[in-house]
Amino acid sequence: MKQSRVWLALRYGVASALALLFILPFYVIIRNAVSSNQNLTAARWTWLPDRLSGENLSSLLSNDSVGIGRAMLNSAIMASMQTVGT
Repeated sequence: MKQSRVWLALRYGVASALALLFILPFYVIIRNAVSSNQNLTAARWTWLPDRLSGENLSSLLSNDSVGIGRAMLNSAIMASMQTVGT
C-alpha cells in the first residue's frame, strides 16, 4: 500500500515537471510578445516584463512581409473546414 502511494507521487511529480517543460516555450513567446523592446534586449533576462507593451504585436501584425494575417486566415479556414467535415 505504501509503495503504491510513493509510486503514484513519483508519477505525478514527473508528469508535473514534464507539463512545466511543455508550457515554458509558450510562456516565453507570450512574455516576449508583451514586453518592451528594451526588456527584450536587456543584458539580464527576467521572468516578468517590466511593463506591458503591445508594440511587438502591433509591429508583427502590421508588417506585410511577415504575412501573419494571411497565415492566421488560412489556419482559420482549414480549422473550420475540418470541423465541418467531421
